Amino acid sequence: MVLATDNQAVYMGDGNTLKALNTENGEVTWQKALSGTIGDIAFRDGVLYIVIQSGVDDTKLVALNIKSQQIDWSLPFTSGGGLLLANKITVADHKIYTTNTQLAAINANDGTGLWQTKELSSTLEHPIVSGNRVYVRSELGMLYAFDKDSGSEIGSLNLQNNSATGYEIAELSPVITDDHLIIPIGSKWIVAIIP
Repeated sequence: MVLATDNQAVYMGDGNTLKALNTENGEVTWQKALSGTIGDIAFRDGVLYIVIQSGVDDTKLVALNIKSQQIDWSLPFTSGGGLLLANKITVADHKIYTTNTQLAAINANDGTGLWQTKELSSTLEHPIVSGNRVYVRSELGMLYAFDKDSGSEIGSLNLQNNSATGYEIAELSPVITDDHLIIPIGSKWIVAIIP
């Protein structure tokens, strides 16, 4: 089950069905069957951005207008030559940041690709946007920072082999506060980085 929310509803992806639940009483206000399994959802400015997986090499990102419940645009992802297969998405500043083993930026207004990074060592978690940077953590414990406008790598940090902790990366995603990037490590450690 995948969730996104605004002030009016909680949007829930359940298999191939997108449901809008009333925030006051939890009742379904509308639902829409989609062409595949819902992989991830992000919401911004009246639009739901939805990763739909219809098969091994058939993944697409769609922009669904919540007022009309119609798809504004659809962008297929490929495993070679085109944009990467989408795994996790985040929307910020009219851009959609999507990951798998690469990080890519897509124009949220029309679905055109803006940039993508080289392939990295492992699957990446949800992108986190702060200031002019996009942060992503890999499943293998690498933390990467990229310029949000160009996709250029600013730097990386190996958290898995951090001699200060010696712990494996926790399953929790990093979060950003006003002035710190908070990264859970193991069951007893939290690393705070000033971006």
